[in-house]
Amino acid sequence: SDKPYNPQDLPIPHFRRGTHDALWLLERANHTMINFGKKQNEGTALSWNLFLRLLLHVYGDIHQPLHSCTMFAKPYPHGDAGGNEIPVILNHTAGHEHVGELHLFWDLGGGALEGNWPTLGPSDMEDEAVRLLAMFPELWKSKHADKVGFREVLDESYKICAKFVYSEFDFSTLEKRQPYYPSDAYVAQAQHTSLERMVLGGARLAKILIPLARNAPPPQQIIGTREGLGLFGWSLEIWQALCGVLLLLSLCSSCGFMWVGWRNAYLRKMVQEGDMPRMALVRHHMHDNGIIAGD
Repeated sequence: SDKPYNPQDLPIPHFRRGTHDALWLLERANHTMINFGKKQNEGTALSWNLFLRLLLHVYGDIHQPLHSCTMFAKPYPHGDAGGNEIPVILNHTAGHEHVGELHLFWDLGGGALEGNWPTLGPSDMEDEAVRLLAMFPELWKSKHADKVGFREVLDESYKICAKFVYSEFDFSTLEKRQPYYPSDAYVAQAQHTSLERMVLGGARLAKILIPLARNAPPPQQIIGTREGLGLFGWSLEIWQALCGVLLLLSLCSSCGFMWVGWRNAYLRKMVQEGDMPRMALVRHHMHDNGIIAGD
């Protein structure tokens, strides 16, 4: 859903927004999940589960400003890929430099989210959520959090991108892959904006999930039933056994083909080397098996 940010008003006739973007995915996911079980052939329990995971990820993503826009300038006639082509160098007080791209800088909340999230447990995430809610005690229950529309959120993120993300750039002197050294004020504002967007995103996501949860399929439908698998009504155990048999057959077939190939190569080698005691037998065998032609 990258909308062009074009501060120099350059002609960009080649720019085409993709049809299968974040907005399309979110609308499709919401439609399938809200109508599951209400219309004939409107999704399966498995598709409901998949769309739930995608919605959780992508809806959070569109609150990040650089997931909504890409910058066009003379050094970037085809765009900067949402900030992925802008190197960023941060000078820390400790004296070392952190190098990344502008998109990554915003993915990390301007440096506020440097924890290794895959290694954090549920209690760590809950503590972080409580901390963020304490930082913005009124925001998550304000009318601003009621603006849950997908396009509305994307437009909101785009405005932040256009107004602030590139605010320190001098486009008259900008060069391709020129490093950007954000000021301390920029870093502080980026961190504040990112954490604020996280709180808003979480509050909005809860409002979206409540009506969807009312239409969630029972857990037993997700796995091992006709509704869950949507294939012939076979149970999960049958599909597991079938897949195991198919895998075994494919391995046996591969071994068989390898053995036939090796045997034929060996027979050809015997003929080429003129092994006379075995020549007649080999030629007779190759002829019978269609490897060579002749009487």
